[in-house]
Amino acid sequence: MALNLFDRGAPFDEEELANRYRHILSPEDRDRLPAYAALCDALAESRTALELLGAVQARQQNPTLILAILHYLALTGHLVLGPLYGELHEGHPVTPEAFARSVIEVLEAEPALLRRQLWRSTQTNEPNRSAVLAAAIGDVARTLGHSQITLIDVGTSMGFNLFPDHVTVLDRDQGDDAALVTECFTPGFVRSPVPFIGRRVGLDQNLLHPTKTDDVAWLTACLWPEESRRLRRFTALLEQMKQWPEPVRVAGNAVDLIDYEVTFDDTPTYVINSWVLAYFSLEERAQWRNTMDYHFAEREDLVWISMEHPSINDTLRFPEAPKNVPRPGASEIVVTSSFYPSIHWGWSHPHGHWFSVDSGPKA
Repeated sequence: MALNLFDRGAPFDEEELANRYRHILSPEDRDRLPAYAALCDALAESRTALELLGAVQARQQNPTLILAILHYLALTGHLVLGPLYGELHEGHPVTPEAFARSVIEVLEAEPALLRRQLWRSTQTNEPNRSAVLAAAIGDVARTLGHSQITLIDVGTSMGFNLFPDHVTVLDRDQGDDAALVTECFTPGFVRSPVPFIGRRVGLDQNLLHPTKTDDVAWLTACLWPEESRRLRRFTALLEQMKQWPEPVRVAGNAVDLIDYEVTFDDTPTYVINSWVLAYFSLEERAQWRNTMDYHFAEREDLVWISMEHPSINDTLRFPEAPKNVPRPGASEIVVTSSFYPSIHWGWSHPHGHWFSVDSGPKA
């Protein structure tokens, strides 16, 4: 008999939640991460895992939260999960199905451990997205003639993506743990440099800080343990961040905060978001679009670069995405500015492993 963990009063759709677990990884990532793919499939079959996800507030009802909590428990010393995840951290070969079974056994035996962490929010703020965002920012700035900008990151988490001008971007891994690696699928695309960033502003309802031990542990837990290189990059960039300029960090709802930030001064202002608008309600997305349109009409030097799944873009009055998706599960990059309507700029892997450039505001 399934354990009734949560007396929520309202039923939830088990099949819908199971499908969230099954499809949280793109086909490309399922091939790269067999242990995590097996775990996602096993979570979809676990009544306890469904009840845990069903108990999460609607805004955060995403399987990545459950995956992150399990990883967090491993990182903070769980006697069974710690060694299991440690094998993945070290890149040791594991049997995917055996790994998944062992994790599910812990989840079903100790669900209260996970339940105590359901208040958290997933906040990967993947640093490697900066490799793609830097290309888009540089391309737009070159076209519009912007040599200095203000950068506002919506859903900034710890703020890694506020520094596209400070990171090293390579097209292949050369052994530097701190370097971002991304492959451009578009022949002949030439990167333009990121303009000077005078002011950096991060907006987030749940700000994380690089000096806080639990914040670092939680953001580490939001990474996927099978990606050893990604974990090393996080650690290396965290160390580098100590030498970077201190950004402005503002806690709160971005819809409420953006008015002040985009009118702070007359410097060309670039607003970026990457995999964050999925956490906005439909009403908040509509309000966000209306607010941005108001400011586009009020000033001539505002740019918005959005990197989200196409299903989210449908609710933002963006043009229909092209059908030429390089790989399933890609994020769409859309550029909107005071001079141009929303334009499809290109595609990207959700974590920035690759990108392509299809169009955009070109000179």
